[in-house]
Amino acid sequence: SYFYPSLKIHKCKKEDLVPGVEPPIRLITALQDGVSKRSDVFLADKLLRQLERDFCNDLLLDTNDALLWLDEVNESIDHNQKRLLCAFSFDYKALYDSLKPELVIEALTTAMEENREEWSPDLKRWVLDLTNLSLKSAVGQFNGTHYRQRKGVPTGGSLCVQLANMTVFYIMRKEVYSDQSLMAKIKTLK
Repeated sequence: SYFYPSLKIHKCKKEDLVPGVEPPIRLITALQDGVSKRSDVFLADKLLRQLERDFCNDLLLDTNDALLWLDEVNESIDHNQKRLLCAFSFDYKALYDSLKPELVIEALTTAMEENREEWSPDLKRWVLDLTNLSLKSAVGQFNGTHYRQRKGVPTGGSLCVQLANMTVFYIMRKEVYSDQSLMAKIKTLK
């Protein structure tokens, strides 16, 4: 595996976008040659992608899904009420670096318990074991030296997006969605 930068140009202020600017980067671990590549692809394609959709009921899958949701909101709320609404979104600073592997496993366990009753305990344990292996095997090479991720979860693997989405939903549901005072004025969310 190797590392490559992902430019975070959207984090720059408009006035800072001048020739020669060095935008912040996120270092991605390219895991397509990693030891867990084949099991990661299998888990992502055959098990976790649909589990993610079933568990994360606020997940927007793509731009079309977002547009359909916005149309639904537009049609279900009258004009005067819409004028009073405030829309907002969350952006997590250094999301992948901030996710503790133990929390990811906790979220995945909850997702399987709630949405995959038909899966045997052995299958669930196998999924957790392979996920743990994937999280621990994010090793990249730079200038002939191997580096292991010190905190968070890898950003460049087949499981990364599904695991991050399930973990964020798990945290949001546990800490925000379940708090009546925080949700009192929320009309809809995705």
